[in-house]
Amino acid sequence: MGLVLVGSLLMPLPVHGRAARAVFDLLHAPAFALFAAVTARGLAHRLGRPGAARWVGWLIAVALGATTEFAQGFVGRHPGWEDLAANVLGATAGALWAGTSWRRWTIPQAVRLAAGALLLGVASFNPLDALAHECLAWFEMPRLTSFERAHELARWSARECRMSRVDGHATHGAWALRLDFEPGRYPGVALRFPPPDWSGYEQLLFDVHLDDGPDLDLVVKICDASHNGEPRDRFQQRVGLAAGHNEVRVDLADVRQGPRDRELALERITLLQLFTVRLESPRTVHLDNVRLR
Repeated sequence: MGLVLVGSLLMPLPVHGRAARAVFDLLHAPAFALFAAVTARGLAHRLGRPGAARWVGWLIAVALGATTEFAQGFVGRHPGWEDLAANVLGATAGALWAGTSWRRWTIPQAVRLAAGALLLGVASFNPLDALAHECLAWFEMPRLTSFERAHELARWSARECRMSRVDGHATHGAWALRLDFEPGRYPGVALRFPPPDWSGYEQLLFDVHLDDGPDLDLVVKICDASHNGEPRDRFQQRVGLAAGHNEVRVDLADVRQGPRDRELALERITLLQLFTVRLESPRTVHLDNVRLR
């Protein structure tokens, strides 16, 4: 069982996206709970001391969780403190449950069962929360985001840019995303792994308010799951922004024809990126109501 657990933690993830990552994160605690409980049970038969075996099993599980988490940095995975905490909480739950008789309960056994269940609940809260928000994003299609919930900011990443959720210049609901572009080569933001199937729509639309000043060119970049990293294998289009309100419209027929040597798969979108090029002075824009039509 240990080899299976190590292999699952060190092999590249077979799927991508926030929802899939949340599912895998959700499995950390139960997997280590099972490993710790099985290990403790096996040691109990050999040592003849269930209490000692329980915590030796816990130490083995925690050591395995820490080691594999550290090793992930060398195999293309992303180690994290949250995953390590989930491993430890799961191992603790498994140790508490080890040796419990399901036929004859005692008060100490009931306390251990309840404590283990509580630890699994704590470890599962963040993955379940992330999964719930991803399911909600799918339910809200064709609107990709409108920043009405603070959690939506977690779906965006920024480069040479500061992001903040504000209640000004909103065109849908009460909130918008303020982007303070800093001078740089490619300041901008990216929405990674949005709901992927855009094939039933004709346009991507979003609203941008540009603060006073000269016009600004905004680059819209869209990639699919087959993108090879080359500029010619994606859609990219410059859009001119004037001071004040702008509604940007991108025809998805053009997006499909974006790559030079193939058609972009509109049913497998993985990235929407908005950025500027070689910005010399700070600029501020407000983004809202990113949607398909």
